[in-house]
Amino acid sequence: MGENEVNRALNNEPFLLYDISLPGINKTQIDHILINRKGIIVIETKNYSGVIRGDSQKTVWTQYIGNKHINFLSPIQQNEYHIRQLKSYLKMDHITLYNVVCFSEKAVLNIKSSNFVIHINDLKAYIDELPDSNIDEQTIHHIFMSLKPFSKNRTIQ
Repeated sequence: MGENEVNRALNNEPFLLYDISLPGINKTQIDHILINRKGIIVIETKNYSGVIRGDSQKTVWTQYIGNKHINFLSPIQQNEYHIRQLKSYLKMDHITLYNVVCFSEKAVLNIKSSNFVIHINDLKAYIDELPDSNIDEQTIHHIFMSLKPFSKNRTIQ
């Protein structure tokens, strides 16, 4: 469900990939990769409800629903792992990569030390505010085409 909301939020982006499974020893599944003039935006999506408490420096976060609490791996650290695997695959150290974690609107976010853990409804505005990087159209297209075979993706718009 959360992945579909991200697809809708970014549906005008021509170089959006989703459900990417990178090949290799440490198989990695990435929810979304957006390649544009900002760089490469790697998006981890969580369709959680309740209160989400976490700290960008901590490995374990907690979801509170009523009297229950559930611990889960920090999505920031999960996505940092995705970014390391993506960098290793692409071998393009000069490209800027961004770590973005999106929660559904059902979640109340109580996250310490992070401005890139956001609600899905804020995603487009967040990306628009990122600075432009040194990536050109040819490189954008090359990266997209090199990752597309590993994605359950639509064609370029």
